[in-house]
Amino acid sequence: MPAKKTDLRAAVGGLASAVQQSRARLAELRTHIAALEDERAAILSAPLHNSDMASELARHLQRQAADTRHELRILLGEMRNKATTAATLTPDESPVFSPIESRNVAGMVAILSDPAEAAARLLAAAGELPQDRQEGLPLAERRAAVAEIDAQLETARAEADELAGALSAAGVDVANVRAQTIAA
Repeated sequence: MPAKKTDLRAAVGGLASAVQQSRARLAELRTHIAALEDERAAILSAPLHNSDMASELARHLQRQAADTRHELRILLGEMRNKATTAATLTPDESPVFSPIESRNVAGMVAILSDPAEAAARLLAAAGELPQDRQEGLPLAERRAAVAEIDAQLETARAEADELAGALSAAGVDVANVRAQTIAA
C-alpha cells in the first residue's frame, strides 16, 4: 500500500528536523571546542605564579650553590697560596687576590642562606613579587587544569567528528557548520 502524503510529509519533516538539530549540535560542539582551546591557551600563556617564580629561583640558587662551593674552594686555595707569598712582601706591597665579585654571586648567596628565603628576598628586592598580584595558576594547578581541558577536548572532538561523519554519510554538507560566536 502506498504511503499517504501526510505520512511522507511527516517523515520528511522529521528528517529535516533531525538534520537541523544535528547541525545545531555540531555548531554547539565546535563552539565548545573553540572555547576550551582558548581557555587552554590562556592558562598556558599566563605569567608564572609568584610561588613558582620563587621556587624556580630557589632551585637555580641551589644549583649555583653546588657549583660555587667548588669554585670557592679553588678561590680560597689561591688566596692561601698568595697569602704565603705575601709574608715575603714589604708592608707597602699586597698580594693579588682573585676578586670575589668576579665569582658566582648567586651561588654565594645560596651558600650563605636558605635558597628559598634568598629567592623570596631577591625577587622582592627586584620588585617581581607584589603580594597582591599572583598572575597565573601555580604550575601544579596549571597542569591539572590543562589535563582536564584536554580530556574535555578529546570527548568533544570525538563527538563532533562522529556527528560530522554521520551527517556527511547522509549527504549533509557540514563544512559550513561553524562555531557560533558567543557574546561575552
